[in-house]
Amino acid sequence: MLSGGDEGPLPDHPGLLLFLGWSAAIPVLEPVLTAFAERRDEGRWGHGHCPACGAIPVMGWLVPGDGVRERQLACGCCGTRWSFQRIGCAYCGNSDSGRLSILESADEGGLRLDLCEECKGYTKTWAGDGDPALLLADWTTLHLDAIALERGYQRKGVSLFEL
Repeated sequence: MLSGGDEGPLPDHPGLLLFLGWSAAIPVLEPVLTAFAERRDEGRWGHGHCPACGAIPVMGWLVPGDGVRERQLACGCCGTRWSFQRIGCAYCGNSDSGRLSILESADEGGLRLDLCEECKGYTKTWAGDGDPALLLADWTTLHLDAIALERGYQRKGVSLFEL
């Protein structure tokens, strides 16, 4: 249904269908996801898509720590978080710092947009202190999605803005 195959045209709001589908599936899949997370070799993954379900990330997080902050990505479908390279686009793999930029707003208290000029994609990233409820932070900053869209960028992952 989401692919627009033999079942008919692509729905107007595929984000809503994905959100509702994963919301219904998470209670059943949670034990499997937990077991997978315990056995996963975090250092070997390194891809921009979720190691548990294959979805594209919805948000990023710069994890507080000593020295350089580790970057994690968060899946909007199953909720998995995984490590990813500090500088690079999660969507196309671009790591040319001249083609990557950051859009920050002083009013957002730690949230920013990581922009890629190669694929014109962006990822919302939490760079503040503490462990945020990433999906809640996504809901409260839908205006950042509107700003990115106005500037020609698109969010490749499942976005609450699509709902």
